[in-house]
Amino acid sequence: MDVTATVVDALTRRLIDLAIEELGGPPVPVSWFTLGSFGRREAVLSSDGDTALAWHGDDGDPELRGWMAAFGARVMQGLDGCGVPVDENGVRADRLLFARSADAWRTALKSWIDDPAREQAAIAASVLFDGRVVAGPGAGQTVLAQLAPTGRRAPLVRLLARMALAHRPPTGFRRDVIVAHDGEHRGTFDVKRGGVLPIVDLARWAGVAAASTATGTPARLADAAAAGVLSEQQARTLDEAWELLAGMRLEHQVEQQRAGVPVNDHLDPARLNPLARRYLREAFRAVAAVQRQVDREIAGEQAFGTGA
Repeated sequence: MDVTATVVDALTRRLIDLAIEELGGPPVPVSWFTLGSFGRREAVLSSDGDTALAWHGDDGDPELRGWMAAFGARVMQGLDGCGVPVDENGVRADRLLFARSADAWRTALKSWIDDPAREQAAIAASVLFDGRVVAGPGAGQTVLAQLAPTGRRAPLVRLLARMALAHRPPTGFRRDVIVAHDGEHRGTFDVKRGGVLPIVDLARWAGVAAASTATGTPARLADAAAAGVLSEQQARTLDEAWELLAGMRLEHQVEQQRAGVPVNDHLDPARLNPLARRYLREAFRAVAAVQRQVDREIAGEQAFGTGA
């Protein structure tokens, strides 16, 4: 996964050079972010390219914005042509929400941190927490520096905790793994949404609460344990579950790629051996147990009025 992100980083920088050759030099210094799974260096074959831009200059200058839009579109078209699909949810460098001047980013981030309940604020901020600057560090590093949390119980950190509890692993089975009962993926289970994503979300919340600068899931869990946000046992449990589930997901997609079929996150439990299925069930239950503990802690903080 780290190798994939490194290769795509290099590819992005080359595409940036080609776009600049075509458009001419940027009118102001500009930074290119990679976000999401590529930002965390946890990309797999199905991962799409979440991107953003920041620049030093007037955010409302129409000519400047026109150049940035053309620049973002060219680089993303190149990535898509090389097999890195553009994000379908709009986390992309040619969209207003994720292409701003450094000053506009600072204003937006302050409002999101102060009032994360605003529309799209929590989602946009959580995506940026996974961000890395791939090219042009000046404006980009200025933006990322604004993400330093203001305390474990700050409004945005508490909202990240609630978001971390939104995706729950399937734990209601007895003898086997819960699977989809209809649709094109009938008889399979989604290892991303039901397994990997809950751990990634928990690690993001815990890392931010611990003031960690890491973007990767294992490093965030380690920092959270060192800061006391998670216990050593919780962090170890989540780390081991992430290694298992992320490994299963990648292996599944490599097999699909070799077979020449479109890759996805839907595993057929019937193809797993009994030991793998047992490990899978134990991983789901372990993650759910940590979520319940975090849920109780959040409820306790709210009950005793320990807000920021």
